[in-house]
This record gives sequence, C-alpha cells and structure tokens, in this order.
Amino acid sequence: GAFDLPPIQPEANSYIVTPNGPGIMIPVSRVNKSDKLGAQLGANDTFTAALVWTDNSKGIAPTSNIKEVTQMGTGSSGYIVVKPGTASGNALVAIKNSSGTILWSWHIWVTDYKPVPIGAGKFMDRNLGAIGNTPGNTNTFGLLYQWGRKDPFSSNQSLYNASGSPVNVSIDISALVGSRFSRSFANPTTYYAYSIGGNDWIGPSISHKDDELWGRNTTAQTIYDPCPAGWRVPKDNIWIGMNIANSPWNDITKGIVNNDYGGFYPAAGARQIDNDGIINDVGKRGYYWSASIDGNQARDLYFHKDGVSLGQNVRSNAYSVRCVRE
Repeated sequence: GAFDLPPIQPEANSYIVTPNGPGIMIPVSRVNKSDKLGAQLGANDTFTAALVWTDNSKGIAPTSNIKEVTQMGTGSSGYIVVKPGTASGNALVAIKNSSGTILWSWHIWVTDYKPVPIGAGKFMDRNLGAIGNTPGNTNTFGLLYQWGRKDPFSSNQSLYNASGSPVNVSIDISALVGSRFSRSFANPTTYYAYSIGGNDWIGPSISHKDDELWGRNTTAQTIYDPCPAGWRVPKDNIWIGMNIANSPWNDITKGIVNNDYGGFYPAAGARQIDNDGIINDVGKRGYYWSASIDGNQARDLYFHKDGVSLGQNVRSNAYSVRCVRE
C-alpha cells in the first residue's frame, strides 16, 4: 500500500540506495528533458520498468543488491520503484516503451556510503560506483564511463540479468554513418568504439560532437551527468596542483593519495579504443574524466607510478569518474 512506498527522489541519473533500506521512487519525467531526444513518453503512455543488469549473480533477489523493480503510474508522471536487497553493489534499471525499447536508464549504487565533500576540492572519497575506499581493494575501482554518457560500464565485475544469467557488454566498432547518440540511450550496455575522424563515440563526423554533455561551462550537473544529485563530473582545472610530489604512487595499493582531492585514487584502468573496448591497464594506470574539452578530445586526470598529469584523450574511451560537489 501507499505506506510502503519509499521516498520520491530528485531527478538524476544515479542514486545511492542503502542495502536493506526502504529503497527509492525514481521520477521518470527525466525521459522528456533531453534537448536532443525530445519528448519520448506521453502523459498517458504505458511503460514498463526493468533491471538491465546487476553485478550480483543472484539477479533480483532479497539477498542480492536489488530485490524489486516495479513501475508505478502512467506516462511521464510515473515512477520506478526500486527496493534493495541486503547486498552492496551496482545495478542499472530502465524504463521501456510499449515496444520494449529502453527510453532511459538509471544507475543504482547500493552502498552504506553517505557522501560528504572531502578536502579543498570537495570531492567524494571514492570513485563513482565504488563499494569501498580502502586502498588496495579492487572494490575501490567503481565504474567506467565513455565521455559524455550517463550509463556506466563495469570495471572488473561480471554482470547479470534479473534471473542471474550473464549480461554481456556488446562492442560496436562499425563506422556507421550518422549519430549514435539516440542509440546509446536504447543500448546502455553497448560500448561504442572509436569513430574514424571524430575521436568520439557519437559518430564519424565532427558535426556529431557535443562539448557540453557534461557541462564544461556550467556549475550545475547536466541531464547527461552520471553523478548523483548534488554532485557532478569535475572540470579539469580543479585538479591543478595534483602532482607526483603531493600525490605519491603506492606500489602496494596501486594508486595515489591526495586528501585535498578526495583521498585514494585507484589505478582502475580503462576501456580503450585501441583494443576495441577491452579493459586494460588495471593496477597500472588511472584515468579520470573531467567535463572539460581540448579540441576534439576530452580532458582527463592521468597517473601511473612515475607521474600525475592533466592530459586529454579520445572521448570513446571509458574512464573512472570522481564526482565533485556541485
């Protein structure tokens, strides 16, 4: 009944949910807010709610990280009700239209973590999607994101559907003509590899680019930002001052520490274009996206055992995200 309903959340693309807690109600109204996609769900349209993936092999279960995903209401004023199981972890839930196409999806970060801004930089103390922040533990890796996309890719976990069967990430390496932007919303588990001439996952032409997807010139998070409400992907200038002297590499924990910028940064590796989206450099290098742009490429924080630097790389790479307070 109504008394069992969890609290309604603000619009965002990622939500922190406490294990075994009451869960959340996600407003699906965001599905119509994209300046590129336009209105996708009418006021009276039916939709279904679904689990796209969880990193728990039990799928949807009381002892998994998700125990219930249901829709409530109709059309753009409806909700997805998500109730967590007892386990920590990550999941992706979505709404589908009457023909079964995914219209929008949301990252569910099931964790006891209550984020507070750390240090002068006001960063979270862990990567987006991380289930801990103890240096040296692989649960610090969190998730990986292609630049400008809201939907995560796993860094080191297998993924499963509602019944616990494996979910595979598909890798699209075709040089298709036209924008992949709208396709990316319908296919949140597809990694769109490097497009020739564009350095981007969106499409083969420079005209397909959008430098503002993560708000390089805004203070608030954009509609495509992968961080929880109140947080955002940082701009690159916030990391000025991080260097090897004050962010020493630790060869035991495979990462760097700087308490002004949120503490421990693991070398979680990346999904790289040069090997068609396969994960590499785990434990060797850290790559962290910013919202900033440098020509055709996007700016990143990059480190390994011999240095920490601000650089740039192709937008189709999937890197870690460290959210900063809005």
